Amino acid sequence: MIRDIRKVFNEKDHFGDFLGYHLEKIEEGYAETTLTLKEKHLSPAARAHGGVVASLIDFAMGAASCSTLKENELLATIEMKVNFLEVLMVGDAIRANASVLFRGKSTITTEAKVFEGTRLVAVGLGTFKVYPVKP
Repeated sequence: MIRDIRKVFNEKDHFGDFLGYHLEKIEEGYAETTLTLKEKHLSPAARAHGGVVASLIDFAMGAASCSTLKENELLATIEMKVNFLEVLMVGDAIRANASVLFRGKSTITTEAKVFEGTRLVAVGLGTFKVYPVKP
């Protein structure tokens, strides 16, 4: 069952709008998200801030996880680990590919790989808590 993540949450994604990431593809247990890095994404070192890349990873893994939810379920990130492998700069277009590794009754474990072109620039591993929607 593929669940449209736009219907999972009733509120606008203000943070996603601010960062500028986009959901490009979603299949059951899989999602691809993209972001083109801008000046607002830079750290004081004039490189992409790690929090921006981590946010893209979290969004991608969350989208992949949402695709496995039942109608009466929501989820929240409860743990995430990111390894930053390469430096990113303004203008770099990055893509996060996320996959569900394990779908349990109350948790979902996911992984994501971030690419700039064919260059692997970051990897992430996350756990999401599945909980029932309150009426």
